[in-house]
Amino acid sequence: EELIRIAEKEFAWCDREMLKASPELGYGDKWRDALEYVKETYVEPGKQPELILRLYNESVAFVKEHDLVTVPELCEENWQMRMMSAERQRVNPFFLGGEQIIISYPTSEMTHEEKLMSMRGNNGHFSRATVHHELIPGHWLQMYMNARYKPYRRYWNGFWGEGWSLYWERLLWDLDFPQSAEDRIGMLFWRMHRCARIIFSLKYHMG
Repeated sequence: EELIRIAEKEFAWCDREMLKASPELGYGDKWRDALEYVKETYVEPGKQPELILRLYNESVAFVKEHDLVTVPELCEENWQMRMMSAERQRVNPFFLGGEQIIISYPTSEMTHEEKLMSMRGNNGHFSRATVHHELIPGHWLQMYMNARYKPYRRYWNGFWGEGWSLYWERLLWDLDFPQSAEDRIGMLFWRMHRCARIIFSLKYHMG
């Protein structure tokens, strides 16, 4: 019950922030319309890796500029990017990551509707949160350090594993990492998504 209350409080905060961003895009208090507009800002097929690299470079530069965390040179250089299969995107239509950032974007096996869903759900403003969540300062930095320092403490659970990347999402928001109203809406989408998952999942398990 306490976790549900926290999630509901956070969701209400996201609502208020959406209502601040929406008028900047000309949608007044209709933030869901603003969200639909942001979904349409996707890059064309074939351009998603370039977008991911740009967002990665921006996040690394940001944490260095603000002296937020040490980024080892090898960690910064040694990561990979690959595409997610159409089959896997039916289960997880967004990103996965760690040493690799696994990108959801259209493949030739998808229907036209599936391709549009993949592109809309992985537009650059939504991805502003997911790229640094998966790579640096998120999961990849986390895994890199875990493997090298006190590896006997290497233990993964939701609170530590996802908590680390969520901490950075929240901190970078507070430090004005989003550069526009579209960026704020994109990052808020993910924050609302997490709140909804907590509320739905816990209420489901509690009957």
